[in-house]
Amino acid sequence: MHLMTHLLMLIVVIGAIKWIRAAHCTRAAGNVPPARVSPRREELHGEVGDLRSRIATLERIAVDGRSSRALAAEIDALKD
Repeated sequence: MHLMTHLLMLIVVIGAIKWIRAAHCTRAAGNVPPARVSPRREELHGEVGDLRSRIATLERIAVDGRSSRALAAEIDALKD
């Protein structure tokens, strides 16, 4: 019986080590199951995309029809 207890403990420890390694490898590879991605994270991801698009539009508007010197002078004036 003493041997059986040790064998059972060894099996439990090996199983726990395999489970931990599998979880670590999944996280390290970036393979997060879709169920674990929160709705808030998806919402924030969408907002970041929208903001990047708006910034690109504003940059395009800021430089349209202006020489680089005039634009640089205007930016320097705004910094002060």
